[in-house]
Amino acid sequence: MPDVPTYQIRRFKEKSASYCLTAIVWNEGERIRAQIERMASWAELVDVVIIDGGSDDGSLENVHLQNHRTTALVTVDEPGLGTAVRAAIAFSLAENYQGLITIDGNGKDDLAALPEILAALQSGVGLVQGSRFLPGGFHHHTPLERLLGIRWLVAPLISFRAGVRVTDPTNGFRGLSREYLIDPRLQPLRSRFVGFALQLYLVFRSEALGHGFQEIPVGRSYPENGTIPTKIIGFKPRLSFLGALIRVVTRLENPKA
Repeated sequence: MPDVPTYQIRRFKEKSASYCLTAIVWNEGERIRAQIERMASWAELVDVVIIDGGSDDGSLENVHLQNHRTTALVTVDEPGLGTAVRAAIAFSLAENYQGLITIDGNGKDDLAALPEILAALQSGVGLVQGSRFLPGGFHHHTPLERLLGIRWLVAPLISFRAGVRVTDPTNGFRGLSREYLIDPRLQPLRSRFVGFALQLYLVFRSEALGHGFQEIPVGRSYPENGTIPTKIIGFKPRLSFLGALIRVVTRLENPKA
């Protein structure tokens, strides 16, 4: 496949499900260890796969992964959130999964909505987006700046330009069907997707390409102590995110005809 980032696979058990649940990780410490333990309870429904962007904090010990029903650890050799998501997509396609469900690796996501997201994928929806803002969803301790940015800038702008109502486009808890990912009009594995643009692009294109878009209520909780487990901190990352948003909604990230 073109533009696939270099990655290594460490397998702990054979593929056993039609869909995989992937957590995107980079030095998440105890947060990812606790999340792996929670993910293990869903291993009857999905294969659990960890996508590691090069952690060196000792949080991804083989014994811990194996003891908690992890199918594989995929270690990416190139930096960037978008790069890690591309690796997750490439792995799922190479392993012939019918789709993948992604979550962040920092422990914010409540996985209770997983069966509903899986059912929507199985019904033929191309992109199933988790939303903390739908009735039945919830969020705790969301930083005010982030809350206002999502609700009053990112979500309205993407909704207006994509022609479909989107309430929580930055939420990493989402499902993607194989049919959507292999559509030649999408091309998500392009090397230009290094930062956050790919996350927004995947949401932006699903309805326009005819694969369908559906939101599912989910829960997302930030730590009570006020710390923000995110890599978008500081002026430059925020500026980079804004640039990615503009490129996506102006269709500059769409493949050239």
